[in-house]
Amino acid sequence: YSVIKQFAVDLGFYEMVTYSFTGEAMWDKLMLSKDHPLRRAVKIINPLGDDTAYMRTTLIADMLNVISTNVKRKNKNVRLFELGKVFLADELPLTDQLPNEPNKLVIGGCGADMDFYELKGALQNIFDKLRIQANIEYVAGGDVFFHPGRCARILINGIEIGQMGEIHPDVQKNFEISGRTYVAEIDVDELIRHEVQLIRFTSLPKYPAVERDIAVVVDKSVEAGKILKVILDNGGDYIEGAE
Repeated sequence: YSVIKQFAVDLGFYEMVTYSFTGEAMWDKLMLSKDHPLRRAVKIINPLGDDTAYMRTTLIADMLNVISTNVKRKNKNVRLFELGKVFLADELPLTDQLPNEPNKLVIGGCGADMDFYELKGALQNIFDKLRIQANIEYVAGGDVFFHPGRCARILINGIEIGQMGEIHPDVQKNFEISGRTYVAEIDVDELIRHEVQLIRFTSLPKYPAVERDIAVVVDKSVEAGKILKVILDNGGDYIEGAE
């Protein structure tokens, strides 16, 4: 986890630390429906107040709160991250089985230096730093607090590990944030399971690499990730990568 934190700092993001408690007002700001899975939260017996009555199920609300505070204090270029636990219960109310406590990474910000591709690039750099060699896909779509058409689900070997994208304008308004805001949240525990622990060295190739620029014509509804997947799946043993 310390490697992820340090690398996020190297990428220009500042670490934030927030409480593990939340309240129904936060879920309302995220526009979560009454039956949304993120509302299935562990209730605290003796909360300090309504805003801290439940254990959090996502870090995104905390991220938006901190971004809002920065924007109100005239910090127009915000780049933040937090690595912390969320609390997900299989059954409510709790019995003998304690909730799951996966570690999540939330990263994002707003301002002139932040957009969808900047955020995606930061995530890809983190994946490369951890030597994730599994098949990573970005599939269009996301939760209700994301802007439709400007968000993606992140999959590793077909398993969803997180989401990223531009925050829905109505949610930004609820948090009193002016300007477009971009946030990603990923399951760090699931990510680390695909980390390559053993580093192998191989000899340099006998022949120099050959690069090719390929132009293709497809329907505008076809995602770029699907085109890359076709190339990589059919490239054979000699293809190193495609962008």
